Amino acid sequence: MGTFLENLVTGAALGSIYALISIGMTMVYGLLKILHVAHAGVYVFGALLGLLAFRLTGSILFAFPAAVLGCALMGYLLYRFMYRRVQDEKPLIPLIVGIGMFTAMGDAYRLAAGPYSISFEHGLAQTGIVLGTFHISFNQVLVIGSAAALLVLVWLMVNKTKTGLAWRASAQDREVAMGIGVNSNYMFGLNFMFGSALAGIAGVLVGLYYGAVNANMGEVWAYKVFVVMVLGGLGNVTGTVIAAYLLGLAETFIISSWGYFLPRDAIAFICMILVLILMPNGVMGKRKQV
Repeated sequence: MGTFLENLVTGAALGSIYALISIGMTMVYGLLKILHVAHAGVYVFGALLGLLAFRLTGSILFAFPAAVLGCALMGYLLYRFMYRRVQDEKPLIPLIVGIGMFTAMGDAYRLAAGPYSISFEHGLAQTGIVLGTFHISFNQVLVIGSAAALLVLVWLMVNKTKTGLAWRASAQDREVAMGIGVNSNYMFGLNFMFGSALAGIAGVLVGLYYGAVNANMGEVWAYKVFVVMVLGGLGNVTGTVIAAYLLGLAETFIISSWGYFLPRDAIAFICMILVLILMPNGVMGKRKQV
């Protein structure tokens, strides 16, 4: 029973990370139908900024606002000077732009921080909650608790604010939304900032969870996020969250039961293939009427 609960917590922590990284990219796709590949580079930027703030101040509390502000600014700049210029082009063009930006960002990070992992030890990793043989680490509590609070914030932002209403209106029909007074480009910029801020927090959480950050850490997440988006239904925020947790739990329990008979990342693609066969529109995607 203890092993099952520990796997459940580990899977929930992994799913929380997947969800936080994926939501921003899902929101961008829902609005603009753009696969924002450079979002993974924003996530790495948040991790590096958080590490820098932690080393300068000695407190992890300063790591989060540094990552949020820095990544929100980067998200706005990416939209304002890159995606805005190609948002109305064929989907392949912004995809190529995103891949190019992600590659350039990775090279810049390696030049600035080096190609090796950098320790992000904060001294609290060994603490946590112990109930008999059941143990939850501080890192797991931090990741799951932060994700829960941020997912509630996302829901409130999307469903209970005028900005969220404008996002949903623009996603359904941009021209009609502009006709009733919505400044779509302004709203798109806010969307990039909000999603990028979430990615920055996720970067710090990953650094704390694994005790290290790396300039190359975005390469795996770039396609993991895509898998989560496909599993949840492209552009569907609720589906993305559900798929993120399902994938985190699936990877954890499969590895716990059968070991590393396959790389962890291969499990994600197997899950994606199975879902696409059984549910082509994802777990929460809307089915088209024939």
